[in-house]
Amino acid sequence: MTIHVSLGFAKLNDKELLPFAAGVVLGLTGNPDFTTPTVTALVLDGHRKIFEDALATANKGSVADTAAKNAARAVLVDDLRQNATYVESKAGGDAAKITSTGYLPMTHDHNPVVTMPKAKIKEIINSATTQLLVRVLAIANAHSYEAQVQTGTGPWLTVVTSSQARGLLIEGLIPGTTYNVRVRAVGANRSYGEWSDAVTHICT
Repeated sequence: MTIHVSLGFAKLNDKELLPFAAGVVLGLTGNPDFTTPTVTALVLDGHRKIFEDALATANKGSVADTAAKNAARAVLVDDLRQNATYVESKAGGDAAKITSTGYLPMTHDHNPVVTMPKAKIKEIINSATTQLLVRVLAIANAHSYEAQVQTGTGPWLTVVTSSQARGLLIEGLIPGTTYNVRVRAVGANRSYGEWSDAVTHICT
C-alpha cells in the first residue's frame, strides 16, 4: 500500500484552511525529519497571517477586499502544495512522519490514513485542591485528548477527554496522593495515538 500526502486541504473552506495551515506550521517547525521545506515554516506562517487578516477584512469589506482575500488564499494554498510535495518526497511512505508535519496521509485509492503521533505532556499544574491541570503539546489534526491516572501499580483509569491541548482538567483527586498521568491524542474516526510517557505528580 503506497502512502501519499493528501491535497484535500485545497478544498477546505476559508475558516477550515486557517487551522490546517497553522498545524502545518507547527508540524514543520523544528521537525528533524523535514529540515528544509520548500517554503519555510516562518514564511508559511507569514502568508497564513496575511490570509487571516484579509479574511477578516473581506467579511465586512468591499468586492476589492474579497479579491484580496482570494489572492492571499491562493498564495497560502500554493505554499501548502509545495511543502506537501516536499514532505511526500522525504517521508518515504511513512504515514506517521507525514502526520507529524500536520498533513494528512492517504492511500493511492484516496482513502485517508489516520495516524496520531505519540502525545507529550508539557506540564502538570496544581490548579486547585483535588485538581490537576494537564497541558500537552498540541498535535495537528487531533480532535481531542484523553487523560488517564494511576495510583501505585493499580489500573489506569480514564478521567477526562478534552478538545483543548492547553488544559485537561482532572478533578475529584485525593490531596496528598501521588498520581501517574498519561495522555493520548484522538483523531478522526476514533483513531488513537500512542500513550505519552507517564508523568508523576502529587495532588495538593
